[in-house]
Amino acid sequence: MFLDQPEDYEWADSEVIIFRDDKEPMSKNQISSKTIKGYNKKHLLFANFRHINFNEKHFVVGYLIEMEKGKKARKQFKNNFVYSAETNCDAQLELIYSITGEKIKEGEKPCEVIITV
Repeated sequence: MFLDQPEDYEWADSEVIIFRDDKEPMSKNQISSKTIKGYNKKHLLFANFRHINFNEKHFVVGYLIEMEKGKKARKQFKNNFVYSAETNCDAQLELIYSITGEKIKEGEKPCEVIITV
């Protein structure tokens, strides 16, 4: 990820539930999703991936972003944190729906953030 930094990340499940994963999948073709955070003593990373099965082909669609650096990164890795990623979710949804041909139902907000602490 960062060429001048150690790559030995410690990974943990994120306790933040985003985008209704606890109630329903983003796509009718979604098999699973995973939201994780990683820390390498310098950077905090946040990732969300979705496993899609469409026409007997498997896809993993997701994103990985840097959240924090330094002391803030360590603190947020140890604790739960709030993260709003509607832009990333929208891009993820657009890519998934371009594969599956699904459409967003009128009035539905699939990328609305749901936070649990």
